[in-house]
Amino acid sequence: MDSNTSVHVELPVTVDAKPDLLPVDHLNITGSSKNIRLPWELFTDLLERFATPVGGTQHLDPALLVFAQTCRVLQSEAERIIYRKVTIQTRTSKAAKINDVLQKRAAKYVECLYIVDSGPGVNARGGNAANAFSPFFAYKLPFARMTRIRTLDVFFIDDIPGHERETSRIFKKLNTDLPVDTLDEFRTFTSSPPRDLQFLRRQSLLRHLYAARLPDELVNDPSFLPRLDNLELPKGPEQAIKFLETRPLRGLYLSLHSSRIKSPLRGSLLRSLELNLNFTSHADRLSFLILRTEDCPNLRYLSLFLASKESSIFLSDDPDDDEDDDENIEWFSPLIKVLESWSKLEAFFLEFSTYSRSGPLALMFKESCRAPRLKSAVLSIQSMSLTDQDEVIELRRDGDAGWKVIKILEPSDWKDEWKSIVWDE
Repeated sequence: MDSNTSVHVELPVTVDAKPDLLPVDHLNITGSSKNIRLPWELFTDLLERFATPVGGTQHLDPALLVFAQTCRVLQSEAERIIYRKVTIQTRTSKAAKINDVLQKRAAKYVECLYIVDSGPGVNARGGNAANAFSPFFAYKLPFARMTRIRTLDVFFIDDIPGHERETSRIFKKLNTDLPVDTLDEFRTFTSSPPRDLQFLRRQSLLRHLYAARLPDELVNDPSFLPRLDNLELPKGPEQAIKFLETRPLRGLYLSLHSSRIKSPLRGSLLRSLELNLNFTSHADRLSFLILRTEDCPNLRYLSLFLASKESSIFLSDDPDDDEDDDENIEWFSPLIKVLESWSKLEAFFLEFSTYSRSGPLALMFKESCRAPRLKSAVLSIQSMSLTDQDEVIELRRDGDAGWKVIKILEPSDWKDEWKSIVWDE
């Protein structure tokens, strides 16, 4: 799954509230003999405070479950928050229970839906009764009543027998049942037949799209997804470039096996660009990036993934080996120097494989980087040495003091934060 994939909270399953309890708008306050109506907005604001952002994920206070079972009126408000973000792990008993609640009353509250399938064997191994095998499948979900849905993720492991039939059923159901023009973001990390994505024709307001590739007839249709802002097609780079020519994209991911593309990119509107460069010539990489400084001049976020360990430059384990340091500078320093041509660049991510350690690389970055507005850079170093571990370091501009080096554990949080910054401003 993509590194940008969200971490989702464990979703509780609510039960039917008792109808015979006192309704909220007739609460007797502090023993008064007169019933006093409280403003409904007071309860709405109160319940919202139980959904507290914690490190980029949503933390649901257990008190929401109590509210949901107090009375039918409070149940509606509590479930509006509880079922705002829903993760369905198909073939589990808990998924079936969540579906029951969605079918009865809560489907209209769903704003973000994540459908995940790890296969019945994987689900059953945990020993958790909630995750025990169940014949429930996601195509049974009440998509037609999800009128508030804005984000939809569908992830099935490709090597599970029968997964294609299940995903095809889901997409077929989406095509017939999903309300028109509701989605803002759609992700699928499953290699599905292109015909399964025809439901996207009915989602003209979609702005963020992540898929392996699309049907060619959709790509060539100028009326398809006219508001698309951000695109990732790992197995369809030529399709992504086509979209760039015909849509006002501000974010793009390209996975390329050659440095040669037919014509300059129409990337003047791009704010973020992620490149997976699967060709190994350092000279070709450098030439490719220089061309992007010309046709994508307004980048504020740049992410580079270089070729795998097997095709990377081989450097000595000895940090004092001057000859190997020179060889490293041959590609590393010129690449860093290219960044200064992007006058608006604020964040840079680089993932690569090497025998070199983070210390010398950080020093070379400090000496080579002259990008005027760059505030933060992350080097994700995949060690080729049997004795060294992979490292991820952030170089953060510290005012007049230069660059501060910080070791980080999870670069995905850094990426999400910076993409949000460059997109929202």
